[in-house]
Amino acid sequence: EMKYTMLRPPKHFVAFSGLLEGRVFFETDESIPLVRVRDLYTREVELFKDLGTSMLYSACIVIFWLHMLIGWKKVVPADAMQIPKD
Repeated sequence: EMKYTMLRPPKHFVAFSGLLEGRVFFETDESIPLVRVRDLYTREVELFKDLGTSMLYSACIVIFWLHMLIGWKKVVPADAMQIPKD
């Protein structure tokens, strides 16, 4: 079941002023009203603490990476892409 938390969302969905502090998706300015949001961080921790799920996710990422690598070799020389050869 999804859990919820309260935070102050940044104006443009990214808190550029907090990037160096590790504070990307929320503001500390108290003039911004609190908003109820889904707690995705806690959900990720719960999901990936299982070794089987983590291994499956990692395997899927490697397979996708290989798919992109092999596909790139086919796409670059394809005439339909109109990529100059020189």
